Amino acid sequence: MTISVFKDCNLKKELLKKTIDLGNGWYALIEDSRTTVAADGETSVIFWNTAFNKDIKTRPADKLLEFIVERGFFKGTEHFCRKYGGNYCFIVCKNGEVLVYRSLTCSKPLYFSISDKGIVITSKRTPFLLAGIREFKKVDNGELIIPGTRSKMIHYHIDVSDVNIYEAIETAPIRLGLTGKVAISFSGGVDSCITAKAIANVGGKVKLFTTVFEGGIDEERAIEAAAALDLPLKVIRVEDSLVEEKLEEIILAAETGNVIQVSVSIPIYFTCIEASKDGFSVLSSGQGADELAAGYHRYERALLKHGYDMVREMLENDVTEFFNGVEFFDRVSSTLSITSIPLFTD
Repeated sequence: MTISVFKDCNLKKELLKKTIDLGNGWYALIEDSRTTVAADGETSVIFWNTAFNKDIKTRPADKLLEFIVERGFFKGTEHFCRKYGGNYCFIVCKNGEVLVYRSLTCSKPLYFSISDKGIVITSKRTPFLLAGIREFKKVDNGELIIPGTRSKMIHYHIDVSDVNIYEAIETAPIRLGLTGKVAISFSGGVDSCITAKAIANVGGKVKLFTTVFEGGIDEERAIEAAAALDLPLKVIRVEDSLVEEKLEEIILAAETGNVIQVSVSIPIYFTCIEASKDGFSVLSSGQGADELAAGYHRYERALLKHGYDMVREMLENDVTEFFNGVEFFDRVSSTLSITSIPLFTD
């Protein structure tokens, strides 16, 4: 599920065969079905997922192109970023210049490099290796990369003072684009139940997936919760020998040798394998709820010992780390043709 854009790179022939020629030396490799491409003259827009606002009626890629044509390359793009929220990112190519943006709540990772070996922007890190590039930068949430490799932090402004938490959760699947077939990484706990119910309530065709390992959690809670929700459940039982057999593939998918990150990748990997077999291309989960709603016991301990200021600081740090983790989940899932979009990224 990779999205990559190249210019002036020495690409391998087998990779070049799969690309779209955007003109002016730009090529795009698009393997993610949630990506749209729009073009007008010298300008090409590669747009992932969805944007939202009261007045957006057309496809986001087309709307963004309108902004650029009407307002100019940079001002048009910046104005669009400030006007529209959502879970999205985009790459805009115009002649020899490029703009890259990840929305504040984007769950799709993006990395870029501009060097004498060419320009590469991609949602996976392995394409850099294919182009012989060893140094690259992550595009942060809310960051707009401007020609000349400068960057600017842009935030979509929304008044949260009168936001109803129940309404926000109920409508989150629409803003995230979770209205089609969606697999749910399901434990039977409160967070994954809320996720499944919210997506099902907006018309999403939901199937629950619970991955169980030897000596791990019992699947009974998940089975009871799925029955209460009246949603289909698939229990995936994984033996230790299979984990050992697939470990190298999991490390390559995670693009890391970090022991903690690899251990987190294992259940995601096996869940995505089964979800892909069952025809799903999108995976959601309840990840992030504890960070957003202070669900961990350590917040209670910090409140009693240090007060609200310490809890606020902890929550801000944990939410930032959560979004870093979301990028990591997508790296693993995209290897298996699955896009990871946790509900609480909204």
